[in-house]
Amino acid sequence: MPDVIQVLRSTKLEFVRTEHEGDDIHSLFFTPQSRFRHRAGQHGLFFASKVSMHPFTLANAPHEDYVILGTHLREGSAFKHRLGALEPGDVLTMRGPMQDFTIDDSCNSATLVAQGIGITPFRSILLDIRHRRLTITTELIHIGSTHPYRSLTESLADHSQYPTRRDEFTGQIERLAKAAASDNAFYLSGASSFVKEVAGALRGHGVRKSMIKTDAFLGY
Repeated sequence: MPDVIQVLRSTKLEFVRTEHEGDDIHSLFFTPQSRFRHRAGQHGLFFASKVSMHPFTLANAPHEDYVILGTHLREGSAFKHRLGALEPGDVLTMRGPMQDFTIDDSCNSATLVAQGIGITPFRSILLDIRHRRLTITTELIHIGSTHPYRSLTESLADHSQYPTRRDEFTGQIERLAKAAASDNAFYLSGASSFVKEVAGALRGHGVRKSMIKTDAFLGY
């Protein structure tokens, strides 16, 4: 459960612009009307009204000027329809930030595994690692039919792979699990079924449960 104090923190966000990231995926940029602090990988609860709410991971790193949401803008979701209709100057309310899908600064290496729009927290995390000059070696695997933020994440990760087929991905996970050092941390982000399956595969190859951190589409 989210920390009550974090949930009560409220920030007004003024919509600035949308950038298309491929298919129906867009990045939405907001200017916070007051300062707030977050850690890379956290998310917030976003309110379009008192009763209309959706959790989203913050795609922006803490040092960036804008709050950025990366999401599908599919038809059928009232909240997504509201996001798609935003005009510059419109205001949303964010509560948070919250949750702990955040990098362990003390680890020497980290493997970041994303499915589709699950790349969102890793955009923030990779930028934060670079900005703070952390000595963490990063390996990114992003599986999907398209790869939003690829040009950025590919430039930030020490090693990166962008498979589109499941067999490619399975082989890469097996290779990394077998080669991982005892202190390598795995971060998994995507649909709950995907996260559960990958976590099980890693455990089957000897990766300790304590070295696996998951974010199962709580906020995309």
